[in-house]
Amino acid sequence: MSFDRKLFIEECKNQEKSEQYIVNTLKYADNLVNRGFPVLFSLKHMAYELGINYEDLKTIEDHRENYYKHFHIKKKKGGLRHLSVPFTNLKLIQSWIYHNILLHHHPTSSAYGYIKNRSIKENADQHVAKRFILNVDLLKFFETITEHKVFKLFVEIGYTKTLSWSLSKLVTVPIKEDYYLQLSHIEQKLFNKTFEQEYGVLPQGAPTSPSISNLVLRNLDGKMVELAELKGSTYTRYADDITFSGNDIKNIPTKTEIMRVVMSENLLINWNKWTLRKKGMRQKVTGLNTTHGLSVPKSYRKDVKRHIHFCLKYWPESHQKKIGVDKQFYRYWLLGRIHYIRFISPEIGNKMLKDFNNIQWPL
Repeated sequence: MSFDRKLFIEECKNQEKSEQYIVNTLKYADNLVNRGFPVLFSLKHMAYELGINYEDLKTIEDHRENYYKHFHIKKKKGGLRHLSVPFTNLKLIQSWIYHNILLHHHPTSSAYGYIKNRSIKENADQHVAKRFILNVDLLKFFETITEHKVFKLFVEIGYTKTLSWSLSKLVTVPIKEDYYLQLSHIEQKLFNKTFEQEYGVLPQGAPTSPSISNLVLRNLDGKMVELAELKGSTYTRYADDITFSGNDIKNIPTKTEIMRVVMSENLLINWNKWTLRKKGMRQKVTGLNTTHGLSVPKSYRKDVKRHIHFCLKYWPESHQKKIGVDKQFYRYWLLGRIHYIRFISPEIGNKMLKDFNNIQWPL
């Protein structure tokens, strides 16, 4: 979408708008255009650009909690992950916001999650062969990014405060009571105000949430980079996984130093996942070994090889029956693991793929 200055000025004059109004409005529009963002004056204007009825858009904003499907899935390492997936009409709105606004605002170079051409591989590669690696996990990552932080992001982009509030509400949702009640006692205390005041937080399941999380954490990344430079270490962040690395223990920031930065951004640390790996230990970043180059953990590779071996030796049906998995699901589950290994270690992965293709799969 483009902004036609000439047409806008003509329309303002036809409506007998003052010269000051025209100057101020053009200044607002030019700021957005020059930074690559679409010109939006109001929620009604946004509805027009979306091609939907303004009243419908306003209803979704005012009753956002009714436009999500909420459910839980099991985490790999135990516990439940709460997902809030927007209904189709809200998802289309969020997708428009993502493609037209968020994609034009860039995260920091130290962020690697949810970004095109960046992955866990590039993230871990920054820490290869380092003697000391500190892994820090942010607690309840999306839940700590409230509508107030998102509002500030849209204001920073250049939109009016009124429109920024509307945008922030369209991409956040209040915490559900059943989810709040299953939190630990300590977590309930931490999120009590957010829950009681029905403040919106980033929903896990919305197309806008990953990008917004990176943009909201630009300040955190900037402060962490300054801290890393001061200590002589390397800093990266993959979603909620923070990593510092260096060749001397003095390069690694202290708990107090990191906590001070995290708290300044109103974020929380998951102390149960605070891990300092020293020289002599197997170094790992975002699930990848970094001690001598990048590699998938040996246990992971051995498990995949074991599955391939038994499928070749006893046929897939017999092996699947023994381990009790769905036939069709299992085939693609195994193939996905092989492609993951290929992504990190092509030579090893290609050998596995060749063996996989020799398996006699049922039709």
